[in-house]
Amino acid sequence: MANTVLGLDLGPNSIGWALIEEDSADSDGGRLVDIGVRIFPEGVDAFDTSKEVSRNEDRRIARGMRRQIQRRMRRRKRLREGLIEAGLRPIRNIYAELAKGEDSVTNLSLRPIRNI
Repeated sequence: MANTVLGLDLGPNSIGWALIEEDSADSDGGRLVDIGVRIFPEGVDAFDTSKEVSRNEDRRIARGMRRQIQRRMRRRKRLREGLIEAGLRPIRNIYAELAKGEDSVTNLSLRPIRNI
């Protein structure tokens, strides 16, 4: 009875394979049925130059920026919730007033945020 063996050679840019039929009575290795290789295209543009750039670089940079923005928003939300819980959240949005250029912001003095 013949056993069929599939041999694989897994590389970073290719996969090689060989199909071998082995006879249990024959111990010299068997008969080669077929062989082949699959070569993958390079994952970079300008291969073998000093300016190699990953084809996925733009997507990776955009994903990193999205994650950074989400983390910043999450931190602000937690801070806002913590200030509200502690009763320390300001009534007025000072930063929005600064962006509008209102003069009342420059005349701020220390005062309680709420009456106790």
